[in-house]
Amino acid sequence: MDTRLTSNISSSRSAFKWRLLTQIVLVVILTILTLIFSFDFFMNDRFNELKTRNAALNQHLIEDSFYTSQKLYCTTGYLEKLKSGELIQEDIERDFKDDMVKFALIDNKNGKVYTNYYKAINHTERYIQQNSYCYYEADNTSTFSPLVEKDLNRVANLKAAKDFTEYYWYEKTDANTTQYIRKVVLRPIYFARAEVCFLLLWLAVVPIFIFKKVRWLKKVGKERAKNELRNSRLYFIILRLRGYIFKICNVSLYRKVTILCILTIVLVIILSVEINFDKYPNIIVPGIIYILMYFLLVPYVLIKDVTYYNEILKDTEEIANGNFNLTLKKIGNKELDRLSGNINSIKKGYKKALADHIKNERLKSELISNVSHDLKTPLTSIITYVDLLQRDKATKEEKEDYVKILDDKSKKLKVLIEDLFEVSKINSGKLDLVKEQVDIVDLIYQVVGECSSYHGEKNIEFKIRSFQNEVILYLDGKQMSRAIENLVSNALKYSLRSTRVYIDIDKQREEVLISFKNIAAYEMNFNVEDIFERFKRGDESRNSEIEGSGLGLAISKSIVELHGGKMYIEKEGDLFKVFMALKI
Repeated sequence: MDTRLTSNISSSRSAFKWRLLTQIVLVVILTILTLIFSFDFFMNDRFNELKTRNAALNQHLIEDSFYTSQKLYCTTGYLEKLKSGELIQEDIERDFKDDMVKFALIDNKNGKVYTNYYKAINHTERYIQQNSYCYYEADNTSTFSPLVEKDLNRVANLKAAKDFTEYYWYEKTDANTTQYIRKVVLRPIYFARAEVCFLLLWLAVVPIFIFKKVRWLKKVGKERAKNELRNSRLYFIILRLRGYIFKICNVSLYRKVTILCILTIVLVIILSVEINFDKYPNIIVPGIIYILMYFLLVPYVLIKDVTYYNEILKDTEEIANGNFNLTLKKIGNKELDRLSGNINSIKKGYKKALADHIKNERLKSELISNVSHDLKTPLTSIITYVDLLQRDKATKEEKEDYVKILDDKSKKLKVLIEDLFEVSKINSGKLDLVKEQVDIVDLIYQVVGECSSYHGEKNIEFKIRSFQNEVILYLDGKQMSRAIENLVSNALKYSLRSTRVYIDIDKQREEVLISFKNIAAYEMNFNVEDIFERFKRGDESRNSEIEGSGLGLAISKSIVELHGGKMYIEKEGDLFKVFMALKI
């Protein structure tokens, strides 16, 4: 039985032991409240309110009765009108019935009473003693009415005043007076005492708490302290609250600054109201809650933004040192997230530019090699056959064959050089387009007709299909004819024998899509992204049986892009497809 009781007691004790995080939060709340109350206490000099209830009532009565006395003396001509009978009780009761401070003037000669509270007419002194919170008596001989007390010209005011005994009091039976005393007189006393108690409590609890926790931290270490914090239920509540707060605060920087400014203005207003809580007693509790929430949440949100900014700064320094694989994370702040995204985009763009630069260097090297090869081959043949012609041993028939070969090689060299100049002219932007209305269907038929004689031995058939018989586009007919001729020529060169080439003209939204489809005569093992590069050929071995400089697709693509269109390639097995999109 004793063991059971002991275990129950120990479990009850452990249930009431608060976790470290809860203790810290309570100490922080206590500290904030103490700071607020201490600020209010010292700034408003609340030492005078640390006094007894009767002393506070008497002081307020003297201050409030001064204005009543001033009004009374002004209305009655310094009591002369009462003495002469010009004013009677009904006039006094009518003019002063709404005054919170009650008064009674007793004529020392005839005992007549003038008061603003009808119940005090009979047995005035006894009534005041029994039904007032506190009262103030002035015989104007040894004690004086509040106005006369503060008036420098006291002798003139005493002419009629010395014939009256004056009483001023707070009436117990008046509900408004009772409420006024509670709010204005008694509440400041209670708050001044509460502020002192909070300060004493803080001085008793917080230094001891800090001292004990510092000793405990040295004893158990940082890791144990972190685990203690994370094991608290309050920790999970704070994490969840933080998530909600960040969802609310995930707004633009302009809005966030605007919200913080509004919250700060409201804080200043509430602090000013709290300082004058005797005028606004109903705002005290909500005001304290708002102040606590402000000092707990707003700094936390600002610290989070600053921490995130420091993380971005640290990551950008690492990226600047060459670590381009690092990606800046996004944690929910709209503006800083956008900054992280922009930095990630710049990093990505730089990596792409670097890769493109490496690729261009490689292509430049290949370009020099390919140009050298394609220029050297016909040039070597020309030199060889010129040398053969210069010999006397060659027969007439052999010389005619040599001349024919020289003619072919020189023409091939001329075409290659003209293509090089054409590519250079297009890339430098010196090619001027002369646009006019052109029927693209008719142009394609014309080009196919002119090129059909090429490679006639391959028996290639062209199938042209259009969504309508006439498609008018605004083009440079000469240059577009060149682009289409290159595509038709390629189809004739690289298509499988005795197959068809399909040319389809379709309309898609605001553009005309022209497709060229053919079956390749060899395995297409090239990259479709690289095939548009200069001197890049589908025949990687650059077999001499298939003539071509590798500039045709590059020239066609450049011409199409100069017209504001686009050109791309797709391959599917042995099916080779070129697409040309031109704006209507």
